[in-house]
Amino acid sequence: MNLFSRQKRFYLVLILMVLFLLGMSGYQRAVQLWGNKVILKTEPIDPRSMFRGDYVRLSYTINTVSDTLADFDHSHLPRNYPVYVSLEKGEEHWRAAGVYTEYPAPTEDRQVIKGKLKYSRTDRLRISYPVETYFIPEGTGEKIEKYRGRGLKVEIALSPTGHAVINRLIYPEE
Repeated sequence: MNLFSRQKRFYLVLILMVLFLLGMSGYQRAVQLWGNKVILKTEPIDPRSMFRGDYVRLSYTINTVSDTLADFDHSHLPRNYPVYVSLEKGEEHWRAAGVYTEYPAPTEDRQVIKGKLKYSRTDRLRISYPVETYFIPEGTGEKIEKYRGRGLKVEIALSPTGHAVINRLIYPEE
């Protein structure tokens, strides 16, 4: 009887681990499929790594924002403090409209992305987002390199809680 209960526990733990992994990837895919889509202006930084393959590190225009957009005193917040950035739609891409420590409800005209406050200066805030690394098909790193400074954009899907997932890179017309 003791052996049987040990075997049951083993299979229960195994099933829970598999369900956890499926849940993580399923959540990402659900955000990609049903999340609100926004287009952000970006600049590729480093398209290749000897150890990780082809990927691109992305820097967005919403990474550095004016401190006047913050609704809080940022001078005493610790590094990596969670913040929410409200985005408003511009003509070609979305831009930062506000920075909050509490989640602001999104509207049709404004969406919200969750980030981390990296540092604050007297007139600007540096915020990082979980969508700053994107793995690309092998051998396409050089193609992305040639779009530096030429208007590369990224389509991002946002969950109702501000979680962001990259959908695709949008290349400028050649």
